[in-house]
Amino acid sequence: MGSYRSRSILILSLMVAQAFLFNAVFFSFGLLITKFSGVAKGQVGAYLILLAMSNFCGPLLLGRLFDTAGTRKMIAGTYATAGLILIIAAVAFGLQVLSRHGLRHSLG
Repeated sequence: MGSYRSRSILILSLMVAQAFLFNAVFFSFGLLITKFSGVAKGQVGAYLILLAMSNFCGPLLLGRLFDTAGTRKMIAGTYATAGLILIIAAVAFGLQVLSRHGLRHSLG
């Protein structure tokens, strides 16, 4: 860690954040969708398959961009995009534009 101390700290913090956030979502996903979205316990596996497929397809679709656009830009871009999507979703739920069933047709 000697000459690349700041780079090592950045990478370690990104890895820890990704591990905790991914595990928080993945391991509590079944409980969340059964309790708050009314998904039957027997159907949780289908939702987990979709989550697993998205985790598999993400690197396939974005992997080449890490080589062409650059690792730093892609890491910053993917983290920023994920954060922006989370902020938009939180605001949409807060304004009751989104519900557990999708977009609401009216705000009234």
